[in-house]
Amino acid sequence: MKKLLLALTLPLTAMAVLSSCKPNETDPKKEVKLVVAPLTISVEASEEVVTKAITVEATDAWEITSTPDWIEAKDVTETGFSIDIEPYLDGEQETREGKVVVEMGDKKEEIVITQALFVPEIEPSLVVAPLSFEIIGRNEVLTREVTVEATAAWDVTEKPDWITVKDKTETGFFIDIAPYIDGENESRPGTIVVEMGDLSEDIEVTQLRYLNPVSLTLTPDEIPDAEFEQTYDIEVEASHAWEADTEAAWITISNVTEDGFTISVADYGDLADPSRTGTVVVTLQDPIGETTKEVTVIQNKPLVIIPLADYLGSYKVQGDMAWIDTYMTGGWQGFRAYESTETVTDKGSNVLSMGILGIDANMMQGYPINFAYDPETGSLKNKTQVVGYHADMAGLVEAPRTFTTIPDGEITLRLEDGEIVFPTTHTIDGVDYPLYIYHQYAAGENFASSIGLTNIKMIKQ
Repeated sequence: MKKLLLALTLPLTAMAVLSSCKPNETDPKKEVKLVVAPLTISVEASEEVVTKAITVEATDAWEITSTPDWIEAKDVTETGFSIDIEPYLDGEQETREGKVVVEMGDKKEEIVITQALFVPEIEPSLVVAPLSFEIIGRNEVLTREVTVEATAAWDVTEKPDWITVKDKTETGFFIDIAPYIDGENESRPGTIVVEMGDLSEDIEVTQLRYLNPVSLTLTPDEIPDAEFEQTYDIEVEASHAWEADTEAAWITISNVTEDGFTISVADYGDLADPSRTGTVVVTLQDPIGETTKEVTVIQNKPLVIIPLADYLGSYKVQGDMAWIDTYMTGGWQGFRAYESTETVTDKGSNVLSMGILGIDANMMQGYPINFAYDPETGSLKNKTQVVGYHADMAGLVEAPRTFTTIPDGEITLRLEDGEIVFPTTHTIDGVDYPLYIYHQYAAGENFASSIGLTNIKMIKQ
C-alpha cells in the first residue's frame, strides 16, 4: 500500500486570515470538497505498462492512501496524479480488479481499475516426424513411432487400411504395418495424414512385398572350454549379408567367408580369475534394422597338474575341534584349537592316506583319512566314509550326532602354495551345510565315542 500526501499552498492573504482564527476553529462558511475523476478505469489486455491520468479537485490537503501492488502512483500535483498499470500477464482469471483510494480528512474517493488478462497470440504450428517410412518385406506386423509437436489439438484423418494407428498421445502415436505378402507389385505406397485446423502433414509409407524371410543361425553358439592355440569354426546361415565383431581383446576372428568364420583365443597368462567369458556378435544387415546373435566363448584358466609325489611328506595340521565325546572325557562340546603333525603316504592305486586327522591323546583309536589322486587334474577327491556334513548345527550340542556322508569324489583338495585347505561347507540343493572330518566308533557295548574337526589346513613341512 502506498500513501502520498499533498499539502496545498495557500495565498498569503488566506494565511493572514487563518492566523487570526483560534486554533482548531473551522470556518463554517468554507465549502469542503473532494472530487476525483475518473472513478472507474477499464484497461484492455496489453503486454505494456498502461498510464492513466487522474484529476483531483480538493479544498484541502489530500493524499493517496492505498494502491494495489501492480499500480504505481506518480507525478502528484495539486490537481491530480498519474498511475502506471503493470501488464496482467499471468493469472487464472480473465480480469483483475484493484482500487486506488484518495482521502481528504474524513472524505474518501475510490478509483476502481479493471484490467484484462493478456494472452499472447500463438502462431499455429504442426511438426510431424518422420515424414516417410521405407519398410522391407516381412512376414510379421511391424511397429513404428511417429512424433507430433503441435500448438493445438490434432488428429490422424487418413491412412491406408493396412496401417493401424494406436497409442495416440499429445506428442505422437504408433503405427502397426501389416505384412505385404500377396500382391502383384514389388511394393505398395500409403499415406497417413495428420491435421490440426488448416495445417496438415503427410507421412509417406512404402512397403516392399515379402519375398525373402530374415533368418540367422550360428553353429555352434557356445564354446564352453576354449583353449589356447586351438581354432573353432563357426558356421553361419543367414538370409542377408552379415558381419562378426567382438569387444573381447583376447578373442580373434579370422577366415571370414559367406558361410562362417574362425575363432581363436589368446594365452590365459597369469590371470587370477578361474575363467573369462567373451562374446562374438554376428549382425545381420537387414535394411529395416539389425538382427543379432551371439557366440559365447568361455576360456578356463589352465589347470596345473600337481604330481602325486608333491603331496607326499610331513604336514602340520591346524583346525578347530568342534566336539569330542569319549568315555574318558565324559563329553565336551564347543570349539577349541587343534594342531597335530601327520604324514601323507602313498597307499598305491592313486590312493593317499592323509593321516588320522582330529585324533588327540584322549582318543583310543582313529581311522586314516583317504583321498584318491586324480592324475588328469592333479587334485585329490574324498574316498572314505569319514567326510560328512551336519544338517543341523543345534544337533552338535546333544548326542547322538548324526551325519550325512558325502559321496566319494564330491570334495576336491589341491596343494596350493604349500598348503592343503579343506572346505568348511558343502552345498546341497543350494543350501550350505557345515563340513566335518569325523571319527565314530564303539568304545563300549552301548556307548559310541566320536570326534569332529573343521576349518582344517595342512601346511607342508
